[in-house]
Amino acid sequence: MAGANLRGAVAVGGDLYGVDLEGANMRAVDLSGSDLTTASLSRVYALHAEMENANLDRANLSGALLDTAVLSGAQAPGSQWPDAIVNNATLRGTNLTGANLQRVSGMYANLQGATMSGADALSANFGLATLYMAVMQGINLTGGSLSQSVFVLADMRQATLAGANLSNAELSEANLDRAILISAALAGTNLTRAYLPGANLTNVISLGLTNLSRANLTGANLTRMKAPSSNLTGADLTGADLTRAILARSTFTGTSLRGVSAQGVDLFRANLQGADFTSADLRRGNLSRTSVSRTHFTKANLAHANLTGSRPLGDAIWSQTTCPNGKVNLGTSPCGR
Repeated sequence: MAGANLRGAVAVGGDLYGVDLEGANMRAVDLSGSDLTTASLSRVYALHAEMENANLDRANLSGALLDTAVLSGAQAPGSQWPDAIVNNATLRGTNLTGANLQRVSGMYANLQGATMSGADALSANFGLATLYMAVMQGINLTGGSLSQSVFVLADMRQATLAGANLSNAELSEANLDRAILISAALAGTNLTRAYLPGANLTNVISLGLTNLSRANLTGANLTRMKAPSSNLTGADLTGADLTRAILARSTFTGTSLRGVSAQGVDLFRANLQGADFTSADLRRGNLSRTSVSRTHFTKANLAHANLTGSRPLGDAIWSQTTCPNGKVNLGTSPCGR
């Protein structure tokens, strides 16, 4: 049946196990509930196709055109989708575990509640897509385009998002435990209350306005992160690595930075009110013109740090703090004076 014209055909619940439909015209077909296990659907033209609850286990859909198709509830573990086009398609609750999604174009696609754990979505484009509550553990989205997509409450534990474009994406309350976001773009990204312990955000690039308020970043690696004017209000960065990170003009109100390694960090004009830097390593950091009202520097190391213009120094808490001049402050007077 390869290359056949099946436009508008109806085979609801059909047995199409292993069928060869390569290059077929399947526009507006209805294969809902059909068994297409190991079927070849490569390069099919399936605009507006109905494949809800179909079995696509290990099926080959490489290069298929499935714009606006409905595949909700389909079972497609181990299926092959490289270069397929599923723009505006509906894949709610679809099982894509271990699928090959390399270079898939799924702009505006609805993948709410879909399971994509272990899938390889290298360089895929899911811009403006809905992945609310999607299960994406260990997915590879390296170099993916995910701008303005919705990942609210998504399970992205140990996902690889290196070099991905997440600009203006919605990731509030997403689980990114130990996720890899090396060199990802996070301009305008909303990560409010996101769970990122142990995540790798090395060399992340943001033009600003990244929202990490109340996020859990304990033990995360933010080395050389470039995210000025970000919001980290109430976030937990206990034990995180901020070495040479650029977070100038960012907000850290009430943020926990206990025990952070932040040598050479740039916090120029940052709002550090109520932040806790207990036992933090801030050597050679730029804290000039910061707001330090009620900021805790107990046992922090500020050797060779720049506190020029920071205020009110008298309202900060200094106890056993190593000041910029290398002397240990016992709490009798503020560092920087």
